[in-house]
Amino acid sequence: MESQDQGRRRSKTRTACITCKNRRVRCDEERPNCQRCIKAGRSCEGYRLIVVDGTFSVLSRKNHPLHVNSSDTLLSAFRATEQEWQAYGVYIQNAASLNAGAFNADIWKKLIIQMAHTDATVRNAVFALGNLFRHSKDADSPHISACSCTNCLQAIRSYNKSISSFSKHRAQDGPTSVNVALASCALFIVFEVYRMHDSNGIALINKGSNLLLEYLRKASDTEQRSIDPTILNLFQRLRVSSAMFGFPLSEPRIDQDVHAEYLHGQIFDRLETARDTLHQIMAAARALRMCAFRALVEMLPSDASATSLDLLRHDRDQIMLRLEAWRKAFEEIKESIGAQPWSSCLPTSVLWAHFSITKVYTETSLDLSQSCYDAYYETFEEIVHVAENGIPEWLAESQTVSFSFEACFLAPLYLAALKCREGILRRIMLHLMHFTKAKEGLWHRAESIRVATRVMELEDGLSEFISADNSFRSSGAFIRFHDVMAELNYRTEGKTMVDVVYVLHRPSQECPWLYMKETLVVDE
Repeated sequence: MESQDQGRRRSKTRTACITCKNRRVRCDEERPNCQRCIKAGRSCEGYRLIVVDGTFSVLSRKNHPLHVNSSDTLLSAFRATEQEWQAYGVYIQNAASLNAGAFNADIWKKLIIQMAHTDATVRNAVFALGNLFRHSKDADSPHISACSCTNCLQAIRSYNKSISSFSKHRAQDGPTSVNVALASCALFIVFEVYRMHDSNGIALINKGSNLLLEYLRKASDTEQRSIDPTILNLFQRLRVSSAMFGFPLSEPRIDQDVHAEYLHGQIFDRLETARDTLHQIMAAARALRMCAFRALVEMLPSDASATSLDLLRHDRDQIMLRLEAWRKAFEEIKESIGAQPWSSCLPTSVLWAHFSITKVYTETSLDLSQSCYDAYYETFEEIVHVAENGIPEWLAESQTVSFSFEACFLAPLYLAALKCREGILRRIMLHLMHFTKAKEGLWHRAESIRVATRVMELEDGLSEFISADNSFRSSGAFIRFHDVMAELNYRTEGKTMVDVVYVLHRPSQECPWLYMKETLVVDE
């Protein structure tokens, strides 16, 4: 009887959960939690990591040490090959922090990992991203967009697996499925952006935004509140980034109307809240500038045009009120965390750079005179100052991969360099851009440097531009562009190219608006 009792109580499998193993009882092996433990009123401690052979799904008899930086990742409810576990470890160690940039990485380090433990779509996307970050610069292809090294090929396989299971979450309406679908979509966007496939990344941003809009339109208030706020704010920032490259997307209402709260002096309790709120203002500022551009270029001598400009002035004033309210609240939170001077806290430096350039572009959105930017010398100096102090701090935190999914200093420096009229300060901005990450979300360092350099050459008369029909030549002329629009770069014949449009306003000419378009080769 004793031996029979021992046999009955001994676990019959090596894949039992930890609780059943310790109790020496049979485990039903339900994932993520053993139902036998739950029915017994016990807490299931999960399952030990199982390394599975890539060809045969059998238990490995070798001990493969996993290098992860958190004890809570040593237990899991899923199986994986040795290569997948290595990719998983790379994601935990590196990819999550690189995705977050200078800010809190909770969405990448906690939310995504939690979902990956129970959902194959997110899990395979994590494997894909981890393998992608193992890409070797010495691989067969020097450009990651077409790399065929072992790590990149494995990343693509995992990516395809994740995409194939993505549709099941889109077919379900519950908030859990929507959260998983949006988290998966966010990982897909990172994957495409890192591989320099920015057009694919923007298409996915649009898909995720539309998925969110579709759900929120038919969901109850309770269901809407079940959508993770970090995911909502992430897609808000992604839409702003897309709009900067000429891709105005649908505007799902993913956040509360905060305008009234600003008028009552809302105080931020977290820097992440300050960032998310600033991006809401940036979205409005970008939309204003696009509408102002269309209205100013047309300049129709009609009441409709005048009314349109009056409405735009009202919108500009409202955005300026929001920016001022943001500044006051930000000053308070800056003081509360002791961020003195600006350079002592990297997130505050990044936020102030983005706030400053947004303020400049908003205030000048309806001004045709290019001399208006002369009044912003001190603002441009502040952007340079925070970048000079913040870039070394940021690079010291992550030196392994020159990538950040979240924008940092590259965009403010580039946008400031286009509008700053002081030569020395402008060249300092260009110099600082060389020390930013090679890729900050959709912002491409080499492309930004190439475009900014070309603009400076043309405006200072150091180079010439000849239109395709030879009707305009800028040789030796001192000019100032009203706007510069660079499209997404693309690869052709092994080179990275970017199409740029320079908009010139000449009020004394019969046709005051001139569009100058050319294709630049990006040095990499």
